[in-house]
Amino acid sequence: MGFFNIAGLAALICLPIIIILYMLRPKNMPYSLPSLYLWKTMANEIESASQFQKLKSSLLMFLQLAIALIIAFMLAGLFIKNSSMPDRVILVVDGSVSMKSTDVDPSRMEYAKEQAVTYVKQLNRGAQVTLIALKDIPEILLTDETDHSLVAASIKNLSAIDTYSDMNLAVQTTTALKREEETTIVYFGDREFPGAENVFVAKNHDNVAVHNIAYTIYAGAKDMRVLADIINESDKKVNVPLSLYADELFLDAKQVEIEPGESAKVFFSNIPLATTELMVQIDREDNLEVDNVAYTTVAKEQVKKAVLVTSSNIFLEKVFKLNKAIELYQAEPKDIETLKGFDLYIFDGVLPTTLPTDGAIMMFDPPENEYFKVLGYANNPELFATGHEITSHINKPDFAIGSTQIYEVPTWAEDVLDTEYGVCAFAGTYNGVRVVAYGFDLHSTDLPLVVDFPIIMTNSLGYLVPNSMLHATSISAGEGMGIRILPNTEEAYIINPDGLKEHIDVSSEETMYKNTAKTGRYTLVQRSSETEIIEGFGVNVPKKTSEIDATTEAPNKNIEVSNKRSLFIILGILVLTIICTEWFIYNYRRKIHAIKL
Repeated sequence: MGFFNIAGLAALICLPIIIILYMLRPKNMPYSLPSLYLWKTMANEIESASQFQKLKSSLLMFLQLAIALIIAFMLAGLFIKNSSMPDRVILVVDGSVSMKSTDVDPSRMEYAKEQAVTYVKQLNRGAQVTLIALKDIPEILLTDETDHSLVAASIKNLSAIDTYSDMNLAVQTTTALKREEETTIVYFGDREFPGAENVFVAKNHDNVAVHNIAYTIYAGAKDMRVLADIINESDKKVNVPLSLYADELFLDAKQVEIEPGESAKVFFSNIPLATTELMVQIDREDNLEVDNVAYTTVAKEQVKKAVLVTSSNIFLEKVFKLNKAIELYQAEPKDIETLKGFDLYIFDGVLPTTLPTDGAIMMFDPPENEYFKVLGYANNPELFATGHEITSHINKPDFAIGSTQIYEVPTWAEDVLDTEYGVCAFAGTYNGVRVVAYGFDLHSTDLPLVVDFPIIMTNSLGYLVPNSMLHATSISAGEGMGIRILPNTEEAYIINPDGLKEHIDVSSEETMYKNTAKTGRYTLVQRSSETEIIEGFGVNVPKKTSEIDATTEAPNKNIEVSNKRSLFIILGILVLTIICTEWFIYNYRRKIHAIKL
């Protein structure tokens, strides 16, 4: 038993007031007297009424005190517990992006926190509480904590992120923590949690989301097309107005009708090629605002400076001059030691004394050197693709080699082309510089005459000097963004949507940026003493993931947070009963007095 609102007990001040009033009340007896007698005794009665009298027992007074006492209990919210609370409980509070929905005021997240705090306050003293927040991965915030004020404070500090939590992983986490059968799992969120008592905080699912914004640029086209995937997560058909923004300027508008639970693909065309950033926005209010916008950047074709060092190789000259992303320079072998400032160095049959450090390197039939070991030569070998990205789209090499070097692949590289004798081509990163080595002279092969040649050369360029240092132009919140660090980079950092700068490691050639829990625009900056490269990418709300696997434990019943039964109605009935009793006694006494008179 307890009180919901202890302040309501302030009404108990009525008890002494009632007693004082009864002490001040004069004791009058009914007499039949001439009217003049009243005038003579009026002064005495006034004097008597102004003084405290000895408190005498009165049934009406006790009834009125009972009424005041019960009303005070009603105002204080007197309750009794319906059932006993567990001594060990695991509280799971969902922090997925859907918890930002506003169908519950002020949001599902805030309401869930209020419900969780209320539940904690009802626990028995000494009950052990484990608190888990469901983010992109479950976070165990407290374990077997008995300080319930600390638990409540931790719950109040929770917030929702812009991605969905992995419910299967959450179930596995709670199962591992549930060491005793008596442990109760209570879930606060907008989904079903198997094996837990669920406290649902959602009223409806009126939401439309935009996902998978992408662009396409066709060869020779003067503009680009944009595709947006719109999903209707509500239970009714909706007309969705959309707006397309290019570099923050309004460009186009569309409207699409989508059935409940269905999706629609919306195309925008005639987008200028000069656009660097695209945004699609849903111009409709719903429960969840954060997934009404999606961003992506446009990777610009950047011309790379390449130098070809060869005595004479018409095949390499033609294939690289045909690539519009390459600005090709040619140099004689005698000038090899003086070359610098190129994005790509192509060495045909020669190598400098020291490899360049400011650009990627491609070599054909290199001479003996200190960087890798040649095991020997093979004539007319059978070739096999290894699955490296350079040989993507090539299942079986369709060219022949008269003679090639066979390598012992260095520890910093991976094989690209294999033969029955060993590796004849490899690729890797040496001291922060990407290197591709082919052990044959193109003149001793028929590679330039087959379709594999432009494929291998294009893939090699994509590996050595990619158009962007980012692996993608947009990702879903919570995913990692792969970043390639340029040679000689001295400083690199990411600017997140809040404008905060976060430095990233430049000691390795590849790194992964993982702090993408917030949606919006991100900017990558790489600086060296000579250049500054700035690129951007978008982070968007992901699609809803699949729910719990069918093999997992079924969810327990849904519960109300409060296990307290209010006595307000019962007390109210009791007050009315006492008032009626008082009225009856008062009127009964008046009738008795009237009969006596």
